[in-house]
Amino acid sequence: MAIQFQRFEIAADCGSNGSFLGVTPRQHKRSWNFPASSPARIGQPNARPPRVERDAIVAEHGLEVLARRGARGTSRRKVIRAVGAGMALTTLGQVSLHAQEATPGAVEGNWAAVEDLIRDGERTGGVVGVAVHGSKGELFSYHGDRRFRSASIIKVPIMIEAYREIERVALTLEDRYILRDEDRIPGSGVLGHLHEGLELTLADLLFLMIAVSDNTATNLVLDRTGLEAVNTTMQSLGMTNSVLGRRILGHLPKAGDPENWATPSDFARAVRAIVTNEAAAPESCTHMLETLEQQGEIRRISRFLPAGTDVRWGTKPGDLPGVVNDVGFVSSDRGTLSMAVFCENLPDLDEAERVIGLIAGEALSVTGIVSLELPAPL
Repeated sequence: MAIQFQRFEIAADCGSNGSFLGVTPRQHKRSWNFPASSPARIGQPNARPPRVERDAIVAEHGLEVLARRGARGTSRRKVIRAVGAGMALTTLGQVSLHAQEATPGAVEGNWAAVEDLIRDGERTGGVVGVAVHGSKGELFSYHGDRRFRSASIIKVPIMIEAYREIERVALTLEDRYILRDEDRIPGSGVLGHLHEGLELTLADLLFLMIAVSDNTATNLVLDRTGLEAVNTTMQSLGMTNSVLGRRILGHLPKAGDPENWATPSDFARAVRAIVTNEAAAPESCTHMLETLEQQGEIRRISRFLPAGTDVRWGTKPGDLPGVVNDVGFVSSDRGTLSMAVFCENLPDLDEAERVIGLIAGEALSVTGIVSLELPAPL
């Protein structure tokens, strides 16, 4: 059967010997198949190209980056396999991400071009917030301490708290959960479209929460950690201006209801803490980086990354009406940057994503992490 719904397509075929689940993100139509008998490779692009956009260069780079990420194989990634009615998450090998400081002089570098791109993005009356961190601290910020509605980027500190609880043996990745009808909520993800009684592990839920931004999976994780514990962890990481005010609703909160708030500086700091193994134990941070790498959005921070280079990146985007955010890391042999770029009330999704890509690309060029030739702003 094929289930069509917003942002994803699910193709499921269950038989007596197993099942598979294919998830195709809307941005680049990548399909993932998970046979019951063996771990599946993730990241193999199918024949369908990403949607045409105004800048042909972006479409070209998107396909090349996607193909390169798929061709690099699964040794750097977690993979899913279906086991009976549920899914078990497994890791095929581990890789160390050496957090390096940006090239010498990055803090004193010429950030004027980044500032110009930000102001260009704000020319229509919207607001752009940016924070860029090297391994030892902040290199650049603009509206870095301004609060934005977080949308789904709030799932990053939820992931961090879950791994901290795993280290305390309060939780385990193998903990099993049965999906109930009342667990399902609307919005992004896949679990809202799957059958009641599906068995999932905590590892499955963490993967779905980040890789496909599953709202139902997020609340199931929060049921185990609690909001207060996540906020305590955020404070311990120095995320003093951000807050997890509520569970994921699947719709906009009513006036006066609690909200989830985020600042660019706080969330760049959170990703930096994962990169530098300060957020949790090194093994946990490795798992978190691999999970961020499996997220499929290629139109924001990673938008202009060149093909044919050994560049690692992982991100977590978030969208609400009037809100387009992205947070993540980019690493090369020249160093690692953690960054957050938030857009509020820009004209449309395409423009906001383009602004995020240009700002991230210029930050990578300024620090020398990745050399890029960027198209001119529209």
